[in-house]
Amino acid sequence: MDKRIDYIIAVAECKSISKAAELLYISQPSLSRYCSMLESELGLRLFERSASGVSLTEAGETYVTYAKEIKRLQSTMDRKLYQMKMKATDQISVCMTLNANTLSNAEITEEFCKRYPGCRLEFTNVFARDIPAMLAEEKYDFAIGPDVGERALFSYKTILHHYFILAVPKRYDFEDFSEEREGFVFPWIDLSRLSNIDFVFQNSSCNVRKSIDKLLALNNMQVKPKMEFANSILAIQAAERQFGCCFLSDSFLTYVTHQDSLKYYCVGDESISNTTGIIYEKDKIFNQQEKYCIKIIKKALIDGKDKILEKFMV
Repeated sequence: MDKRIDYIIAVAECKSISKAAELLYISQPSLSRYCSMLESELGLRLFERSASGVSLTEAGETYVTYAKEIKRLQSTMDRKLYQMKMKATDQISVCMTLNANTLSNAEITEEFCKRYPGCRLEFTNVFARDIPAMLAEEKYDFAIGPDVGERALFSYKTILHHYFILAVPKRYDFEDFSEEREGFVFPWIDLSRLSNIDFVFQNSSCNVRKSIDKLLALNNMQVKPKMEFANSILAIQAAERQFGCCFLSDSFLTYVTHQDSLKYYCVGDESISNTTGIIYEKDKIFNQQEKYCIKIIKKALIDGKDKILEKFMV
């Protein structure tokens, strides 16, 4: 709103430019200049000035009447918009990809319902490639997963960074090619030094496959996998059955059911890491329930990753 409206109303109510200036916390010359500039723009005198103070002209009376109405309407609009923003809902629907399943949905729902017992929290697993369409169609309030891009339509807030791991069947011995590196939870291995290795891959429809292909290209590796699978869980199961080495994000370690059947090595660097975060429509305004839901989801994701890594470091 034009601040001059507040200035003119203050002068009219105080009947003094100096008193109005004190009320508005600006200097008397500045306020006098604002009033004169407005009168010049309007081509009308709003005040009669005298030694005893100022009084409104007919034009001034009209200006102040409508200025007060404008302020009232502005206040009403702000209040209505705030109420819409804070409006309670009876259900929050969240879609998430498999790599977000370090979440304990039952624990999140239980904690959320303690604060908002009248609101149902619903989680659904989806493919990363389907998130943009589902959010655009308003099937879900927001999503949890990797960055889907499309910055013109969606915003993304990172919660976790994930590094890539090579899960290796016991028949392979890479100890001579591995080294301990700061910041990596498992020994780091130089992929370019490996040869005659069987691999099992996720197929090209998986979001993680793009990172795997990039990782291989950076290491000048051309790999024809022994088998391809529809998702990382199936690829992990094949690695556990000793079919071949499997690339996976550390977020998928939760799906390893036979931990001792494999050896684990970190591969790549920060340029190959992917992320888990909150994805939502660009202009979305979150209400208090959604904000609280996101808060406990963030904590659950971070705690979940820490617990998984602790399990593998024992």
